[in-house]
Amino acid sequence: MTYLEPEQVLFLHDRLIEETGGEHGVRDLGGLEQVNRYRLTATNAELEAFTLHVTTDKPNLVEIAGWFRTNTRRARTR
Repeated sequence: MTYLEPEQVLFLHDRLIEETGGEHGVRDLGGLEQVNRYRLTATNAELEAFTLHVTTDKPNLVEIAGWFRTNTRRARTR
């Protein structure tokens, strides 16, 4: 399993903003670091496919949350 690093989260955020509109930037980078306690179990290809699915098909939040429940695992505390 691989951690989803804050830089990866910011990259995905920027890509989603480019595709769907909105404002760049994150209000609380410290909060991003604090909640990064999950490990991504999806491959990079699966993550990219899901990101494109979100930007093009506009799934609802229940579907998005379900994907994350399926493709992440709680990480051990450091």
